[in-house]
Amino acid sequence: MIKTETLGLLGSLKKLAKSRISMLFAFTASAALGTLIAGKGFPPIIPTILAIVSTLFITLSVYLYNDIIDLEMDKESKSINKEDRPLVTGEVSVKNTVIIIAVSSIIGLSISWLINPVTFVIALSYWVIFALYSFPSIRFKRIFVVKTLITSLGPALTLLLGMSSVLGKVYPLGLFTAFIQWGFLFLMLPSLADSFDLEEDSKYGMKTMGMVFSWKTKTRMLLFAPILATIASLIGLYVFNLSPVFPVLSVASSVLFGKSIIKIMNEYQEEEVWKVRKLGFIYYDLNLIFVLLGTLNFGSMLALF
Repeated sequence: MIKTETLGLLGSLKKLAKSRISMLFAFTASAALGTLIAGKGFPPIIPTILAIVSTLFITLSVYLYNDIIDLEMDKESKSINKEDRPLVTGEVSVKNTVIIIAVSSIIGLSISWLINPVTFVIALSYWVIFALYSFPSIRFKRIFVVKTLITSLGPALTLLLGMSSVLGKVYPLGLFTAFIQWGFLFLMLPSLADSFDLEEDSKYGMKTMGMVFSWKTKTRMLLFAPILATIASLIGLYVFNLSPVFPVLSVASSVLFGKSIIKIMNEYQEEEVWKVRKLGFIYYDLNLIFVLLGTLNFGSMLALF
């Protein structure tokens, strides 16, 4: 339903942030887990807080910019996750959104600069790549495969942002975890994200993997995600000397998630797919927690008590 009354800046910020709460949570959670993994469960408090806040503001800015560019598309979307966005309903003005984007970008990047140079470079890369994803004359979103590669890269970059805020550098386990995270999301997005936007993407000249691939192909890709997570957990055990807790938990959760995927492979039903999408992102975050648990020396921790 279109509303004629718009909110002030603070009200607009609250509404816009709420409309993107799932992405804000996912990206800041990734940064937070990055600090915890790098700090082996006990990262320094100030860099951790700064990394989380920086990620929050940068994520808000790039996703709201995307919402402005995609406004006409979103107005025509029948997807249940777009119809109530405040820009679509008219509750928040484009002018207020632009101001919030500018201020959020400055705050997020400035905070990353205060942490250390490596973190700033990662934060700036994240901001630039995702701005170009939506920027009309470049519009990575229109480029087949590249769209999904860019979308799935975001949480990997925020994971590295969190890790670098603690260590001042990137390191092998961090790069490996970020790479697996990237691949995992790449396998998930065609079925659990792009499939909700087929009608408007087609009308506005997009060419996504969700449009080109059949539902069976997309769900087969999705089914490979828990397989990838299982393989990664074994590599973590034998190459990075992580605790056996990591593969045990990863394999158990992978089996459960795999069963939920099998239930939707034969037919696309939006409500059922939406449930699997929610499970998928929970499973995704759990695997980062499992990496964290794998870095902990439980024997030493017990000795402290």
